[in-house]
Formats: sequence, C-alpha cells, structure tokens
Amino acid sequence: MINFENLFNKKTEIKDGSYHIEGVPFFTQRLDEETYEQEGFESSDEAKHWSSRICGIACLKMVLLTKFPEKKIPLKELLSQGKDIGAYEENKGWIHRGLVNLGKKYGIEGGRESVGDDIEKIAKHIQSKELVIASVTVGFEAGKEYKLEDGSSYIMPKGGHLVVIYGVDVNDGKVGQLLLHHPSSEEDYEWQNRIVSREEFLNSFSSKGNIIYFSITHEKKT
Repeated sequence: MINFENLFNKKTEIKDGSYHIEGVPFFTQRLDEETYEQEGFESSDEAKHWSSRICGIACLKMVLLTKFPEKKIPLKELLSQGKDIGAYEENKGWIHRGLVNLGKKYGIEGGRESVGDDIEKIAKHIQSKELVIASVTVGFEAGKEYKLEDGSSYIMPKGGHLVVIYGVDVNDGKVGQLLLHHPSSEEDYEWQNRIVSREEFLNSFSSKGNIIYFSITHEKKT
C-alpha cells in the first residue's frame, strides 16, 4: 500500500554539489547624487523617495541583464512600467505576480511559488538555470530588536525585502549555503556575492516561503 503521507511530505530531490549561474550582475537600489540621473530619475528628491522602495526592480534588473547584457534598462523605466501594470502597491510593496508579468514584458519567462521551508526547491531552480528572487528580512535580521524614539520596541519580521539567489551548495540532498546579491538603499547592507548559511537564510525567509523564478537560458535560433 502506498504511504500517501510520506509521498506528499517528500522533499524535492536534487543533485549534490556546488552550482551557480554565471554572469549575474549586481545593481544597487541606492540612488545618490551621482547615480540618480543615469537611472532615469528627474530629481534627487524623487530618487530619495524611491530608493528604499525599489528592491524588487533592482533584483529584476539583475535578472534581465543576465539574459540580455547588452540592454540598457534604467530603474526608473522599470518602476514606471511596473506601476502601470499594477506590480507595485504603496502599502504592500512589489507584488510577486506583478514582477513576473513585468519580466515577461521584457522577454523573460518566470513564475512564482511558495516553497515553505523546503529550500531544496530553490536549488532545483538554480540547477535548472533559473534565477530565484526570494523574500527575506533586510540584512537577514529577523528577530532583531530596535528601540524606537518613543521608547517602544520593534522586532524585525520575516520577509519584506527581495534578493537574487544564483548559487547553492548541496550535500546529501540538502542545501547548506546559498550565494546571492542583496541590494539595499543603505551602503552597509549592500552586499554582492554574499554567502548565506541555511540557518541564516531560513531565519529571515518569508513565513510563506515566497519565491519568484526566471529562466535565463537562451533559446536556440532555428
């Protein structure tokens, strides 16, 4: 008799080894006096307003230019296109379905998935040459307590910030480390080629385990 409980609880089977997708550029979301114009913003005030709100399109830009390195895509262009199709909501931030649709407008196919704590599914995407955008706590600081000016405390929740995962280490069918780009509006949190342990990642990974994935393989011309 088939044990359906074991069948549905079975983790994703993946290959052991170190895997990474080559040529993934890093793009900051930090807009300053030197960069805001080249990213298409009309004023430093406009750029300052959006700097802390564009992790989603900074990540998407990394994905797009992995597949299309010759393209010039300013962040303001992605922001405008994203707003036009409803990919951004002021009280929610970047909508995963909207980022998938925005990527499609630029010729790249993707999807979204809730993987829970089964991050072996992330490894499967990387092994299939699909870049992954994941929702984590900025700076991987979930649970960190901050004292506010009014004397109250704020505990950093899981999720809320987007990063690009392009590499994994797998041992005995289990992800041990992830390699990623972590954009930020703060210089101290602007990390490229960051190695994150399984424990550090899961501690800040979205409670729903939300990811977006994009295929960056080049189709052969016939």
